[in-house]
Parts: sequence; C-alpha cells; structure tokens
Amino acid sequence: MAFVTPLLLPFENGDLDVPDGRGLFLNAELPQGVSHADWRDRLACVQPWRDRFLSLANARYDTADKLSDKLEHFAFAFVALGKHRGEAQANIATAMSSVVPGGAIIIGGHKKIGAASIKKWVGERTEIVASF
Repeated sequence: MAFVTPLLLPFENGDLDVPDGRGLFLNAELPQGVSHADWRDRLACVQPWRDRFLSLANARYDTADKLSDKLEHFAFAFVALGKHRGEAQANIATAMSSVVPGGAIIIGGHKKIGAASIKKWVGERTEIVASF
C-alpha cells in the first residue's frame, strides 16, 4: 500500500465510515495515496503556507489561506498538527466551533511534534471517541 495521508488512513482502511457532507481541513496538506476524486469536492482546505497552498490549489482543492474565506458549518473537520502547540490548539478550537453538533473532528500528527500532549489537552475538553 502506498503512503496515505495519516488523517485519511482510518477511512481508507475502513476503520471509520466517511462522514456525509462537506468537511473542513485545517493546516491542510495535499492528500497522498488516495483518490483525489473521493476527497476533492468534499474538503474546504485552509493552508496559510504558500507552497502547501499552491499544491492544494494546483490539485484543484477548494483552498483558502484563512478560515474567514470559508464561512459555513461543516459536517466534519480534519486538523493536521504542526510543530507549534498554540497553533494546533487554535486550529482544534476553530474546528470545534466550525463543525455541526455531533460532527467528527479528526486530529493527526506525529509523536515528535507533541501529538500525545495535544491528545491529553483535547481529552480535558471533550470526549475522544477513538484513537489510532
């Protein structure tokens, strides 16, 4: 199997059902190892870094450099963790306020950048349904 963007792995493996509706992808990266047709029309991507923004835009993803360009409520959200804790916490809070009640928020990142401490921080604020 080719490398799959970690946030999409639970869906590609069948561990989670793909949520219905449109999703928000914060700190978005171009998904790898998946059919873009399956995700392109479903994701509103937010990426302030120009190189990543251009990769998403060139692959025809709906992409903006800030959330204010995406004023809507989403059925689900993905948050890709970066190396800055404050930015990760802000993105998670944004996802929580942007997703409809009961909508899934999927957060992913490497241990090297503090994913375990972010998981603890999230667990202090809401229930974590699953962890992969």
